[in-house]
Amino acid sequence: MVNELSLLLTSCDHSADKEDYRNAVIKENVLLKKTSGSRKETYHRLNQLYGLSQSIFVFTVLRELWKYTSNGKSILALLCALARDPILRSSVDIITNSIEGEIITSKSFEAIVQESFPGRLKVKTLESVGRNFAVCRVGYPLSVPGWLWPGAICPRP
Repeated sequence: MVNELSLLLTSCDHSADKEDYRNAVIKENVLLKKTSGSRKETYHRLNQLYGLSQSIFVFTVLRELWKYTSNGKSILALLCALARDPILRSSVDIITNSIEGEIITSKSFEAIVQESFPGRLKVKTLESVGRNFAVCRVGYPLSVPGWLWPGAICPRP
C-alpha cells in the first residue's frame, strides 16, 4: 500500500480533501488499476489505513512529513496505519518480541489477533489476516504488506 499511497500523494495537491483523493483513485485512476472494482477496493483500504482527510490529525502529520523524506516514507505510512488499525497494531508485539531467525507463521498472527479480539472476527477473517501478514523470519526488513519494519522479513507466500 505504500507504493499506492506515494503515487496518490504525488498526484494530489497538498490541500486535497477526501473527495479529491477518492476522485484521483477511482475516476482518474492515478494508481493505474485495471478494473473499477480494484480502484474502489484500493481507495477503501487507503482510506481505512491513512484517513485521507486533513480533518484526521495523523493523516495531516503524515502528509506534511511525506515531502521531507524519501527513505522514511515506509515507516511514516506504517506509523499512521498502526495508529488507525487496531488489528495491525495487535501484531506489533509478536514481531518485536521475536528473536532473530525465528519463524512467525500466518497461524501465529491469527492467534495473536484472536487473542486481542476474542470472538470479534470470524474464522475466515482470521485466516485472511494471517495470510496477509504472511510468513516472517525475524532478522530482516519486514514488509507488512509493503511497509519496512526493522527486524524481520515477511515474503509473500
